[in-house]
Amino acid sequence: MDKLIKQLENLKHLFTLAKKKDAATSKEKSQICSTICELVHNNDVKLHQNYPFVFGQVFEALFSLCDDPIADVRIVADESINTIIRNCCLEGSLTRVHVELYKEIKRNGPARSIRSAFTKFAVLVCQIKPQKCRIFATNLTPCLLTLIQRPEESISACLEKEGTKIFRHLGRFFNDEELRSLIEKILPNLQLSSAQARRCASNFLIDICNFCRKRMFFVVYLLKRLIKSMIPVYANENYHQMVGIFNVLRMLIPILKEFDGINESKFNESLDIRDDHLIKVKYFKIS
Repeated sequence: MDKLIKQLENLKHLFTLAKKKDAATSKEKSQICSTICELVHNNDVKLHQNYPFVFGQVFEALFSLCDDPIADVRIVADESINTIIRNCCLEGSLTRVHVELYKEIKRNGPARSIRSAFTKFAVLVCQIKPQKCRIFATNLTPCLLTLIQRPEESISACLEKEGTKIFRHLGRFFNDEELRSLIEKILPNLQLSSAQARRCASNFLIDICNFCRKRMFFVVYLLKRLIKSMIPVYANENYHQMVGIFNVLRMLIPILKEFDGINESKFNESLDIRDDHLIKVKYFKIS
């Protein structure tokens, strides 16, 4: 344990060095990563009373290196994290990994670190124990609300790609209030100028409806919010918002087809969109 703590201290010392020494210290960082990876699964180290705390420090240090300016260091750090995760899988101690990945997501650090942590969490989310799913869903809600507001397109691309995996497994464990909060926070992203951000928002909204416990309820809720936000439509309407809304509506069509057997009048009543609302829609020309 003392040797592992010493390696972490050496790594922290390297973080404080001037940028001009990055090239000289990159090899040292890589060597320390390899040493830490070996020590963290030493049987004597795991028996130490401070092991859970040091294990968390190891993850934090390695994820910090995932944003290192030297590409070789980033690769070694990411491989070290993957090795630790694989060993935890073999030992049946993935819960500890889930917690540390969640902590890194919550830390809301540099884009590279967030992408690495979020991607790994999405891959492993299916192995969260059922009794732990509600806890992770509750704690992830504010994290997702924060990440969806990040301006980096790399993060939006990561959320778009990996978000489905998370909602597929945890979606039914979110309560109604949390899902409404997510929808309301995501809707403004449909008017962003970035096409990547709009696609990310669209996919998140669809995943929320698709994998929650009350599919029809939230499909109707989302439809009402989308339609009311675009009625009436004027020629000077936000172009990006209209494109974003129509993209979500396009993605909702396959889900709506599943409701064909439901009484149409009952569905329309729950939607609560009157004919006079639709009459107010004016000619909208996309220039």
